[in-house]
Parts: sequence; C-alpha cells; structure tokens
Amino acid sequence: MSVSSQTQSYIYTRKGSVKQITESSLYHTTRLAYRTSRWQTQGTALFYPVPSQARSAKDVSEILSVGRLSGVSSRKRLLLARKPWDSIHESRSTTVCTASVGVDNDKVAKEHNVVNVIRFALPVLGVYICSPLMSLVDTAFVGATSSVELAALSPGTILCDMSLFLFTFLTAATTGLVARAMAKAPSRESKAEAVNTVHVCIFTGLACGLLLTGILEFWNLPLLKLLGLKDTAVLNAAATYVRIRGYAMPFQLVAMVCNSVSIGVRDTWTPLRITVLSSVLNLLGDFVLCSKSELGIVGAAWATTASLWVYQALQVMAVQRKDLLPPLGTLFTLPHQSQIAPLLSYVGPLSFVVFTRVLGFSLMSASASALGTAALGAHQIAFSLFMFFAVFGECLSQTAQTLIPSLVIARSTLQARKLVNLLCKMGIALGATIGAFSSALLIGAPTIFTTDKMIISELAGASMPLFLALTVTSVNIAMDGVMVAQRSFKYIVFTTTVTLSVQVGFLYLGNHYFTLGILGIWGAMLARLIVYAGIIMVKLTSDSLLGPTTSWHSTEEVTRGR
Repeated sequence: MSVSSQTQSYIYTRKGSVKQITESSLYHTTRLAYRTSRWQTQGTALFYPVPSQARSAKDVSEILSVGRLSGVSSRKRLLLARKPWDSIHESRSTTVCTASVGVDNDKVAKEHNVVNVIRFALPVLGVYICSPLMSLVDTAFVGATSSVELAALSPGTILCDMSLFLFTFLTAATTGLVARAMAKAPSRESKAEAVNTVHVCIFTGLACGLLLTGILEFWNLPLLKLLGLKDTAVLNAAATYVRIRGYAMPFQLVAMVCNSVSIGVRDTWTPLRITVLSSVLNLLGDFVLCSKSELGIVGAAWATTASLWVYQALQVMAVQRKDLLPPLGTLFTLPHQSQIAPLLSYVGPLSFVVFTRVLGFSLMSASASALGTAALGAHQIAFSLFMFFAVFGECLSQTAQTLIPSLVIARSTLQARKLVNLLCKMGIALGATIGAFSSALLIGAPTIFTTDKMIISELAGASMPLFLALTVTSVNIAMDGVMVAQRSFKYIVFTTTVTLSVQVGFLYLGNHYFTLGILGIWGAMLARLIVYAGIIMVKLTSDSLLGPTTSWHSTEEVTRGR
C-alpha cells in the first residue's frame, strides 16, 4: 500500500472538549478564529517542515484522552494537534503537535483510474451533446416545411444559445462550490454551505433568466439585425422563434444550475436521464407541432420551450431528492452579500473569458467576410463543426471541477497530478478523434454541407487547422476545469488576454501580408489555442497550483490566546 501525507486536525480546550477543524479551513485560511462557549482565539496558520522531536507514547496518548499535554500548565487554553503524533513543539502561547497519517493511495488511485473517470465523464458528455443534436432535429422538421423559416432558424438558435453562453459562469461556479463543500468532512456546516450555494446560484439564474426574457421579448429585432439579417420575412420568422424561446430562459438557467449541482455531488446519470427524457419530449413536440399541425418554426420553438419547462422541473426535483434544495420560503429571497461573495469570485473572471472568446470568434467571421462569399460560407461550415465538437471537451472540464477539489483538500497531491495527466491524455485522444472525423467530413463528404464548388475548394484549406484546433481545444477545456477548480482566475484572465493578442496579431499578418485566406483565419485560431495550452501547462507543472509532490509534515501555530 502506497501512503501519502494527509492530516486530521483537532482543537483541545482546557476543559477537555474536542472540536474538529476542517482541512480546507486550515489550508486556505491564513487568519483563523475559532470559538468555544467560553473564549475565542485568533492567529495565523503557518505551514513548514518540523524537526523530528518526539515525546513518549504515554504523553501523546494523554493528549488524546485528556486534551492537554502531561506537565503543561493549565493556563494553556488551546492545543492544536494532529494524530498520530510525529513531533511536538511548545512555545509560551501554544503547544503544537504535528504528524502524518497514512492514506491509502491505492484506494484513491482506484477511484480515479481511467475506467471510473470515463464512467463519470460519459454521462456528462451525453448531457452536453443532446442540445446540439436536438437543434439538428429542429432543423430537419422546420426545413421540411419552409425554406424561409429554415433560414430564420439558424440566427434564432445562435442568438438564444449565445445568450445562455454568457452565463456559463453559473455552471462553473455551481459545480466548483458544491464539489468543494461536499469534499470536506461530512458535517452540518458543509451541508449548509452546499445548500447556501444552491440558493445563491438558483436565485442568480432566475434573475438572469428573467432579464434575458425581457431582452429577447423587446429587443429581438435589433439583436437579429446585428447578426446580419436583412430579409424581412426571415427576420420576422427569427424574431418569433427568439421571442417564444425567451419564455424558457429563467427555467433553462435554473435547470443548468441544478444540473451542475448533481454533477458536483458526483451524480452524472440523473442529469443524463433527465436530458434524454426532455429531448424525447422535444422530438415528439416537433413531430406533432411541425409535421402534423404544420406550425413550422413556431411549432419548433414551442416544442423546445415546453421540453425545457419539463427539464427544469425534473432537475429541481433531483436536487430536492439530494436534500440540497433550500426551503421554498427562502429560495426566492435575496441572498446576503456574504452569501453571494463566493459566486462573485467566479463572475468577473469567467465573464471576461467568455467576452474575449466571443470577440475572437467575431474577428474570425469579420476576416472571412472580407475574403468574399465563398470564404465566408466555408468558414461558417468549419466554425459550426468546431462549435459542435468542442462541446465534447466540457465533460472533461466538469470532471476536473468535481474531482480535483477533494484530492487537493485531502492533500493527495500526487493523485491530483495523476488525474490531471489522465485528463490531458483523454483530452488529446478525444480531440484527435473528433478532429479527424471533422476533417474527414470536410475533405471526403463536403456535399453534406454544400454543393457550391467554390465553397468546397475553400473547405480543403480549413481541414488541417480544424483537426489540430479540435485536438488542442479538448485539452485546453480539460485544463480550464483544473484551473477553475483551483480558482486560479487571475492566471486564466492573464492567459486569455495574451492569447487573444496572439490571435489578433496572426489575423493581421494573415490578412495584410501573406493573404492566406481561410487558412490564415484558422491558423490564427490554432496559434491562440497552442499558446494557451503552453501557458496553462507551465502553471500546471508548477508547485503553486496543486502543491509539491514530496511528502512533508506541516504545523499550524495559533497564537494570542485570550
């Protein structure tokens, strides 16, 4: 059995009472404040190697049984200790014991091996690919009734999906915060922390969803015009679709939060079953409303909206069965500022990341537009494939956000690094597979997307950059999950800013100096992704993110007892 360093910490008062301190509070907090019924003490937690001083086993056992060291003055109000004891250090204000307790790394490794990680990630993958698959189903039903409505469906779907994309910080925050709360030692406090996270995220999702509903109801025409729609018939059909879909926005955001809660507690099969059920309902709705009733794009919009209402109800019920849903009386109350603070730490950085990525995509489209109709059409096909398959990597990101916190809190640094390496390898394998499939479609079967010979000739230039971009993207998304799990938001923002600058620079060179066409556009995207991967890997291989892999002892010195 391989063993790594993990610790359990206790406070012993002079009355002999015992209070357990969670590992995370010691590891992540520098200013500590612990209360008992009679006194309070404050101090600073310090982590450093200790000399191998040791007392007798008799003295050590007395610490555990009595709560104070034999021969130590009763004036000692606090003893912060670990068991079994490796060393004991005394000062005028504090007595500190330190030790490492064996952790079965074989058991931890078994829980995070390839098979179990795949079992966790596959249902998450199913959840993420159901939505784009149902969009294809909507396209098939609407396309069978009207070419005008088919043309309107694409911008309408893009506007609705991009509106939701702006709030992806909610899913990342929910998964990360719930996973961290549940990774701690089971207690009433950790359960309350998870319930509080659910309360704040559901309230935020509901508020943002209502805001989106208002925007899509009253400003759908201006927003669709920004996407380049000019034909009146297409514009009106798209506006109707967007307006109806807007009625589901609050429900969809709340459902996204509840889905992330289930993933955060390592239940991935329940969200998958709910997603499949709602997709079947969407399919039946399309059949009845589009084929039988011939409502076209209106029927597709109502089928999607109704299925999302059911989807939200089932997701909320799933969270309620886990006993993590706040009471309905408090669910819709405004959270306190201190409750919102953990969520706010995610909002700014992740919103900035989303903004820079949307900006990068917009610059690609603008560059393709300047090259002519054929290049723009080829770019749209390649970009649609990229966005469809890039979602596959999200299952690895969610896996990292769920599994990494428990390993870090348990100080299983070696196992955390092994999990990161495994996710990298899985990202490469997944990305290479979907990249090869996408490139094969562009080269071997371009007529699936278009019969225009000029567009087909342009597609050949995008096939190899698309393959490489999807390969690197899957790895990047997985590593994003690790960075978010460790809340390295400043580094993410820094990396995103640098890589956006790289993409802009390559686009400028490709358009103004080398005239590479669509190859230059996707080459700039590939350069951004490769630089991003390189910078993130530097962070992941350093000790500053997951900690050193060497075994060491640590002490917490609590001073200034009152």
